[in-house]
Amino acid sequence: MQSPTASLPGDWWQIDTVTLPTSANGHSYMLVIIDIFTGFCITRALKTKDAETVAMTLWPILCDWGPPKVMQSDDGSEYCNKIVKHLASTFKMKWHISTPHSHQSVGGVERLNQTIQLCLFKMLQGAIGAWDVLLPYVTHLYNTTARSVTKSAPYALFFTRAANELVDPIELKDLHFDVDDWLQHQGQVLETVYPTIKETIQTARATAAKDFNKKHHIRLEPLPVGTWVLFRDEAATSKSMPKWTGPVQITEITPNGSYILANGIQRALSALKWIPTPEENPQDDTFRMDFIVTHKGKKNLPDFLQYKVRWHGYTKKDDTWVLPKDILDKKTIDEYWKSKAPKRLTKRKREEPKKSKRNIPPNDSASAIATHAAEDIPPRGRTRRKLNQQPALKDKIQNSLPG
Repeated sequence: MQSPTASLPGDWWQIDTVTLPTSANGHSYMLVIIDIFTGFCITRALKTKDAETVAMTLWPILCDWGPPKVMQSDDGSEYCNKIVKHLASTFKMKWHISTPHSHQSVGGVERLNQTIQLCLFKMLQGAIGAWDVLLPYVTHLYNTTARSVTKSAPYALFFTRAANELVDPIELKDLHFDVDDWLQHQGQVLETVYPTIKETIQTARATAAKDFNKKHHIRLEPLPVGTWVLFRDEAATSKSMPKWTGPVQITEITPNGSYILANGIQRALSALKWIPTPEENPQDDTFRMDFIVTHKGKKNLPDFLQYKVRWHGYTKKDDTWVLPKDILDKKTIDEYWKSKAPKRLTKRKREEPKKSKRNIPPNDSASAIATHAAEDIPPRGRTRRKLNQQPALKDKIQNSLPG
């Protein structure tokens, strides 16, 4: 996967939608935008995340701040629709859809989501219903705090000046503006600051990518078109389902380095596993199936089981029997056996122990033991065994009782 590159503010933005608890004002979602070069972020609280709401929220943002050259998002329905596509066309910006199930490609905005949520929860101290009210202030604090990578505040890099400090207002006579100094500062930013920031970001990304590849054993060499692979099943919902599905061939490589498989699925290189070319498994003999109708054979001999399959686009008269090894998507087999399994019996609720009619003080254990001893009814558990084993202790308690 190739990380997005930017040389100036506004070159590349990333956008994401986060679900939060519904606030007192009815907001349930947070729209987050980050400029990946400076780290400057823009946030908005949303009541819904449908296509129309997202587009109407982006419209004033793009008009006020100006559109980026590239806007990157995931493949959510709030971004992959005709309304947002028309919005991108209006502002002449490229809308880049990241590889599905690849959080590394949108790591900047994903990390920002976590930071903003942590700040909100920390500052609200449990009053989460007011998160939408505090969101603009938290965003301002983030933009005016120096980042660990660039050692600069996103606000300062985005506007080429530091933000006004939260101090008492100054008098008008203290304000002074020198055009020559401002032009010299702008030239220094463009010639020195921005190139240095770009080099620093690239070095930090290279170090992070090296550490990630070392820990996760990522294959660095690209896979050519036509390679047979297994792909990770990101939709697996149970541990009994296989982690890898296939085999299938690679048919296309996208410009950002992800792979499109013969079944239409798109995956990053880290979600693929290379396998040797199957000897007798031509791609032309692969058909799509809808579901398994029934089976025959013994369950304890899975290799000898056969499944009657309903093929996609065909009727039941075209159903055929196939062996498990001929079914590439093992998830279909898992779903079939789940449908055949009996319903799980609900566990019977544990009954509350019956309350004793004796008047035993609940908070005074010594008095409780004494009352039990006086009535010659040993208490339960370890105390009962202790009193039986030590008669002297029992006599001492009885003698200490009044009367």
